[in-house]
Amino acid sequence: MDNLEAMDIGEGMELLQAEVLGWSGRDYMVRCGAGSMVARRATGCLLKPEAGDTVLLVLSRYRAYILSVLERPGTGPCSLELGQATLKGEEGMLTIGAKGLSIEVEEIASLCSARIKASADNTGILTKNLTCRSKSATIHSDRLSLLGRICHMFVDSFIERLGSLRSTVEGIELRKTGRLRHIIKESLFMKAGRSTIKAKDHMKIDGSKIDLG
Repeated sequence: MDNLEAMDIGEGMELLQAEVLGWSGRDYMVRCGAGSMVARRATGCLLKPEAGDTVLLVLSRYRAYILSVLERPGTGPCSLELGQATLKGEEGMLTIGAKGLSIEVEEIASLCSARIKASADNTGILTKNLTCRSKSATIHSDRLSLLGRICHMFVDSFIERLGSLRSTVEGIELRKTGRLRHIIKESLFMKAGRSTIKAKDHMKIDGSKIDLG
């Protein structure tokens, strides 16, 4: 970029072009036609200057301020500072650093990505209706709880492999199926205050030894 001539904007102030040499906090060491000096980054200068940047400087009798970054050599990282929050772009990646993040959308919010990764100590989702569509889904959890008044499952095939299973039904458990087959390797124990088995056609009990009563 061609050097800008110092511009007098009145009241003992002038605009000029400078090069950033280094910084500490919001104070920067810059070099311009008037020599090297310390300049403070203006609050309105959201893009954080880096060493080697060409900046626009306003110089007064008391202090020099960096108003904006005019040019940056190469394609290095860029950081926007919004109070205590930062937005950093580097190699096509955008990183947001903040104590909290709130997004409010009046109608529709859309997120499209080849891969989404989320990590948090605690995650909560509150919605009136939730729909998830996926070719496959895998959940790894030390403990998984599902709480709801009614749970509907519609699947072509359901396969379970459990180390142990304990279930408690306080009301009535009702199952309707075309065929039901239990294959138990060792023993089957059923206990009830009263038991009724009813077959429409015929019933068969087969065993090397059958004890009744």
